[in-house]
Amino acid sequence: MEIFGFPLSPSDSDCFIIPRSSFTRKDLVRFNPVVLDDSPGGMETPSRFTTTESIRYFREVNKLYSDEDESQIIVEPMGEEELVTTVNGEEPHYFYMYDDVIRTFNLWFPFTGFEDTVLRILNIAPSQLHPNSWTFVKAFEIVCMGLGVEPRLGVFFSFYQVKSLTPGKMVSLSSLPNKGLFTLFASNFKNYQDTFFRMRHGPQLPTLMYDGEGGRLFPFYWTSDPSVVKGVHDAHLTAFERETITFLDSFCRLDTKDLLQRETNVDSIVEYLKRMRTVSEGDLLSYLVKLTQKKIDPDEPISPEIQLVVGEKDGAKDAKRKRRGEVVRPSKFSKKDGGSSSQIIDLGASGSSPQPKGGRSLRNRPKPAKDASLKDVTAEVIKDVVSHSAVEDAPPPPVAEDGGSSSAWDKSFDPIAFVERNLLLEGDSSRFDSMSTPALQALALNHGVKNLVLGHLLSARQMREHVDVSAEAKYAGQAVLEAEARHSAEKERLSGEINAIKKEHEAAIAKAKKDHDDAMTALKKKYSEERRYFEKEVKILTLTRNAFIVSCFQIEEDLWEMQGLNEELEEANEGLKQSMADKYVEGFRSSITQVKALFPDIDQEMLAQAGPLKKVEDGKLVSRLPKAD
Repeated sequence: MEIFGFPLSPSDSDCFIIPRSSFTRKDLVRFNPVVLDDSPGGMETPSRFTTTESIRYFREVNKLYSDEDESQIIVEPMGEEELVTTVNGEEPHYFYMYDDVIRTFNLWFPFTGFEDTVLRILNIAPSQLHPNSWTFVKAFEIVCMGLGVEPRLGVFFSFYQVKSLTPGKMVSLSSLPNKGLFTLFASNFKNYQDTFFRMRHGPQLPTLMYDGEGGRLFPFYWTSDPSVVKGVHDAHLTAFERETITFLDSFCRLDTKDLLQRETNVDSIVEYLKRMRTVSEGDLLSYLVKLTQKKIDPDEPISPEIQLVVGEKDGAKDAKRKRRGEVVRPSKFSKKDGGSSSQIIDLGASGSSPQPKGGRSLRNRPKPAKDASLKDVTAEVIKDVVSHSAVEDAPPPPVAEDGGSSSAWDKSFDPIAFVERNLLLEGDSSRFDSMSTPALQALALNHGVKNLVLGHLLSARQMREHVDVSAEAKYAGQAVLEAEARHSAEKERLSGEINAIKKEHEAAIAKAKKDHDDAMTALKKKYSEERRYFEKEVKILTLTRNAFIVSCFQIEEDLWEMQGLNEELEEANEGLKQSMADKYVEGFRSSITQVKALFPDIDQEMLAQAGPLKKVEDGKLVSRLPKAD
């Protein structure tokens, strides 16, 4: 079956806006396709968008660009036999996107810095990421927007990983064991494979695809070697990132559909997150304090190549197995041949590329607003804590390294090898054989005293650090208690004001109700008087109407009688006219007969000229009838 020029199967259940069915003499875009050798069997579905008319109808109902000039986002139809896995090696470059993914997840172009960085780190094209994985990326951005924190790769990949790769199939993100922030958008996302088209930038919007130096922001076309990100190195996360991970992990599983519906309303996002949290109000305030501190004093940037754990590609042959306990080293992301991937750009402090000028943000994103229940309370607490105590969140100090050895904080650190290399005595121990037992005891005691003194110094330092931390914690707890007290006082004050306003409002309502009742009484009285007057008028008019009706019937009856009498008179008049005409003719004939009897010698021909319809004028017989013109 075909509808509007597109083939439609009975299993198609997706909602898709398509153009008219008259596609005669359609102009297909000329294209020289180059399909990957390992093109997937499941990705060989051709696209519906093969005509400029279908693209025009799509653009009429879908907004893609945050600015008014939609022409800077160029959408083109697909060529004949062109697949989503096709690689274009010539200018101009473009990338493929699925219509259903754009509409379902409300994607906005250009991509956000976090979105194109995820694509670049995974080394995949936008059309290569599974729709459910797009949901995780969008939902994570929305949660970060609600909390007012910048999306970080280290935090995101602490919850999600690329579990496995299937050659020629889409790349899917799945939650790490015993982790995961969001629910799946759909257990079986289907009927979208034939809704892809080309997208490229206009003359004034190169930031859709390129950075400021002309490098690709993400791979434009399907790649054959996506990166298998298995998680993160916890030791290379900042302290604040670890706290953010713990804080997010405390939430109940967040529904992706609820988050997508709240994308344009930050207040609604905050309310939803408050409803789904399991931590106390004090823990929430404590996290907000640290978040504000980090905005003032951000951590040093950590490259994602160091933070992320990148595993081996599935199906790699003759790969060397890592020994047990050895950590998989992150691979270097580099530009691939054929233009199928992009170069890696320094991501800076955030772990993702900064938002470039030009509007790479979530769709219709309003300015983040503080939670109404916290904005008056937490602002002063955060200000006081930041001004009195700046707690630095930094990784633990590394152990002094010997040459190229690993840090003691690295997971690959081997303590046995370190002891054997650095702590055991070197040289010949026979030199102690000549020493007496008391001398050896004195030497051991001397070293024991040194160890005791060093232990005391270490204990004193740890005690001071503990006291400092306890003081800061006590100050933070006191600040929270003071904030709660101010919150209670402010709440009581607002309750009093609300009650006063409520009483004033009730008095105004009562007065308005009384005025309304008085006005209604006056109107009812006026209405009753007017009603009686109009009822009387109606009665008089009804009687008058009835009298007129009777008169009309009587006049009609008299008229019928007069018409009958008139007809009788007309008949009598016609009879009289006929009778007089007959008598006139009979008298004329009698006169002629008498003339013939009296004057037998009269000329008969002359007499025959006489007739009842003639008269004598000027001594001549002429007709009485008027002459015809």
